Amino acid sequence: MTKLIGISLSQCVMDIMNGRVQLEDVAMVKTSTLLDSSESWERMIFTYRRYYWSADPDKGEAIARELKASDRIDQPRLRGADAFHVADRYRRRWYTLAEFLAVE
Repeated sequence: MTKLIGISLSQCVMDIMNGRVQLEDVAMVKTSTLLDSSESWERMIFTYRRYYWSADPDKGEAIARELKASDRIDQPRLRGADAFHVADRYRRRWYTLAEFLAVE
C-alpha cells in the first residue's frame, strides 16, 4: 500500500486504533501540537488518553509512542511554521504523498 500522511495526531491514532489505517502504512503524522519537552509530551498523552483514546487508552498511547519513537510525528510549530489543522484547508485526515503535495 502507498504510505500515508495524516493530519491530526489524536484523530489519526484513533483511526489506527480502530483499524481504519494500519500503523505500517503511516509515513508521517503532521500535527498542530507544540510538544517541546518530555513533560509536554507526557501531558498530551495523559489528556489524549482520557478524551480521544478512552475506548482503549493503553493502545492509543502505545501507537503514539511508536509513531514518536520511529520519528513519524512532525510538529511544524517547533520550526516556527504554521500548525496543521484538519478544518483549515484539509478536508480529510489521510493523504498519499502526491495528494498531500497537491494540497500544499
